[in-house]
Amino acid sequence: MRFLLPLLGILMSGLLVSPVVANGPFVSVTTSQETSDAQAAPPTEPQAAEPKTAEEAIQKANDLAREKMPEGLSDEEKQQYYREKFVKVLALNELALTLNPEPELRRKAMVQQFSILAMLANLEVEGMAERRDQFMETAAEDQDEQIAVFAKSMRFSGRLQGLRGLSPEERTEQLTAMKSELLAAKPSSATLNQVKQYLMVGTRGMETAQAVNEYKEFSAHFMTSEDESLRKAAEALEATVRRLTLPGNAIEVTGKTLAGEDFSMGSLQGKVVLVDFWATWCGPCIAEFPEMRKLYQTYKPHGFEVVGISLDDDKEKLTTFMSKQDVPWIVLWDPNSKRGWDNPVAVNYGIDAIPCMILVNKDGKVVSTDARGEKLKELLAELFPDVKVIEEAPTEEKAEAAAPLTP
Repeated sequence: MRFLLPLLGILMSGLLVSPVVANGPFVSVTTSQETSDAQAAPPTEPQAAEPKTAEEAIQKANDLAREKMPEGLSDEEKQQYYREKFVKVLALNELALTLNPEPELRRKAMVQQFSILAMLANLEVEGMAERRDQFMETAAEDQDEQIAVFAKSMRFSGRLQGLRGLSPEERTEQLTAMKSELLAAKPSSATLNQVKQYLMVGTRGMETAQAVNEYKEFSAHFMTSEDESLRKAAEALEATVRRLTLPGNAIEVTGKTLAGEDFSMGSLQGKVVLVDFWATWCGPCIAEFPEMRKLYQTYKPHGFEVVGISLDDDKEKLTTFMSKQDVPWIVLWDPNSKRGWDNPVAVNYGIDAIPCMILVNKDGKVVSTDARGEKLKELLAELFPDVKVIEEAPTEEKAEAAAPLTP
């Protein structure tokens, strides 16, 4: 479920937070500033007409949220400005929810309600943390399944965030309890979102064998469902198991090159190969290219190859990019196969984030499923110990910038 969340774009970082008091449900916000400060405030503007429809209320809330902060405010004044503004935004959003909005607009308003309450709780407006938690409890039982799924996921995410301050023993105890709850619950789209969050956090730092068991348990759990989408999710978890167990084993990659030629990993037997899942629209993927190019030029004469598996949908954009960037290695893209995240190789190994760079040694065995940046450089140095890497000489400008200052 994807919603447009303009309020989440408001940056609250850098604010110094101090306690404030909210009088009434959500209208008045005051601090312990001296009366003289309040008297110095500008006169109140005439009250605008109250919105008559949910659309008007949402639009007014968004317009208010986007208003620029006056210049020249102190840190304390900035805090107060945001508190007062978002209390008003909250009131408008709550008004929208009372004006019988259409289902999609109601979903948007419900998500924004949580965002605003979370923001005000972060600003320590009295009572907002409690209202946020109460709101999520109510939303989790909403008749709209999408809203209920969102609320349950956010509530579960809050529980996972609460693990940060716990001791290792307490963390393990809480994760065990969460796992038991998830496995005891009937498979649903709500519990699927929670399981994904649990696996992301819970398997961090685990031994591979233990992490694999976690994924397998939940895969088997969702495979019991008659819901086809949940059974597909179970298959995706099994695909992740295949990726987790790649180290020490061979990776299967077949397809067609951008030129339309058949490709299989067998054609690169005896070479060190970097399999790179990427796309032209992926900024972090492209950021890897400059260093990859240097390493490719250094090690290719000694038996190194790169196979890029593009998750692009548009061949023309991919071809234009390849031409402009003069990409020298193999790139796979099959017009007759599924594209994007449905790329067969990506699906087979549960690729759900890119770049994903998998390094294979000369024996055809995977040595790393996270061969990026400095790690790739180090791994190649280990696999090609006899190759002398000539470090790039710093330019005169860089050398001057790096030189120590003289007294």
